Amino acid sequence: MTRPFRKFFGRSWPAKPSVHALLSIAERPALSLPMVISFHLAVFGAAVAWQSLLPAGVAALWRPPKDLAIPWWVAALGASWLLVLGPAVLEARLPALRDLAAELYTSIAPVTPLRIAVFAGLSGLCEELLFRGPVQETLTWPVAALLFGALHGGGSRRLWLWSAFAVIAGMLFGALVDLYDSLSPAIVAHTTVNAINMQRLRQYAPVAGRPQR
Repeated sequence: MTRPFRKFFGRSWPAKPSVHALLSIAERPALSLPMVISFHLAVFGAAVAWQSLLPAGVAALWRPPKDLAIPWWVAALGASWLLVLGPAVLEARLPALRDLAAELYTSIAPVTPLRIAVFAGLSGLCEELLFRGPVQETLTWPVAALLFGALHGGGSRRLWLWSAFAVIAGMLFGALVDLYDSLSPAIVAHTTVNAINMQRLRQYAPVAGRPQR
């Protein structure tokens, strides 16, 4: 196994984030489960309401994937691992990404199996229903990806790398939907990416000063 992969799976990296990052994340409150659930229920409602106004109707949100040479679930898992391993390898080399990862950990801590299931499951389902559903159908998938990135950045300059990652992820998810004519590949890929990355961010608990349970 190569050195980057040993580091990734052995969770022996990263170097500590900068002092500036630690000071900023210390003041950042963690997201609560009620907050996350409420937000994503609102996103789900918006997706269904908007989609009901389009010619394809709400049924388009649950359309089964096309049968192609590469099964949809293989493409979904391939895209998700690309989005997991790419940032993981870059974090070992870029301090800015380590600072961002520590800040993201602080936002979601403590990372428990329940929180992983709720955060990853709801975000993968509800955000894809909205952005790769009516938003993509109305505005095209590149525009949907840009709006997806803007949502994740929240207008903060400090999170521009997170926004950029979300745009790239949105492009891949959108391409999957366009290719398979179904939201299923994007939902599976998005959920997988978030679940693995939440678990991976646990390595930042000692330096971020938040509990890891």
